[in-house]
Amino acid sequence: HRETQARAAMFRGVYTVPFDPASLPPEQVSQAAIDELLKRGVVEKGDWVILTKGDSYHTIGGTNGMKILHVGDPMV
Repeated sequence: HRETQARAAMFRGVYTVPFDPASLPPEQVSQAAIDELLKRGVVEKGDWVILTKGDSYHTIGGTNGMKILHVGDPMV
């Protein structure tokens, strides 16, 4: 959501990237997000990424999960 991205961008060292996972199966979302960041040159192997998501993609305020991902490690 754009409003959330705008607020998060106010923090030093935080970069937001729009990403719509609606067309992906849930088990592919984390890897697809990392792939998008790699494609944009935002991260590289060895970096850490915080991924926030919710059980329902189209519910405002529905974010209820956070993953800390190490770029280059297998997704589990």
